[in-house]
Amino acid sequence: MSQPPNPPTPTSARAPSATSSATSSFGREREARDLLARVLSERLLLFYAQSGAGKSSLLRTRLIPQLQEEKGFVVLPVGRVSGELPVGVAQVDNIFVFNLLLSMDEGADPARLAHVTLTDFLARLTRQSVPDAEGRERRGWVYDAGATLRPPRPAAGVTP
Repeated sequence: MSQPPNPPTPTSARAPSATSSATSSFGREREARDLLARVLSERLLLFYAQSGAGKSSLLRTRLIPQLQEEKGFVVLPVGRVSGELPVGVAQVDNIFVFNLLLSMDEGADPARLAHVTLTDFLARLTRQSVPDAEGRERRGWVYDAGATLRPPRPAAGVTP
């Protein structure tokens, strides 16, 4: 007796990609609505689940477009935390912060982030022209050590 073919897994239809659209997270309207409400109402939100659960797809196809298009937010790149040092970087202050910064920065030299704090990185993150894979110019996020520090914004409803 032959076995039926394996149905596609939930994650195979929702693999993250730069070109994915809202249709790739079909059926996740409630999750997207709930996540958007949480992001808008909380100062800090930790979004976690097991690997392959579709976190990146939900962010890229639902949450980020809603924040940008419907709510008018400027959205920073999605950051990832890992534990490996790239070739050419010998020592960093914090391996996890370093890799988070590296995942968000589109600059050329990873070593320049070795001793940067998350606070300093976010205060000096700027939109600049960067080359894409084919060498064409596009707008990207780059840490600029020479940028003027922006004072942190107070939370909504909080007086400094």
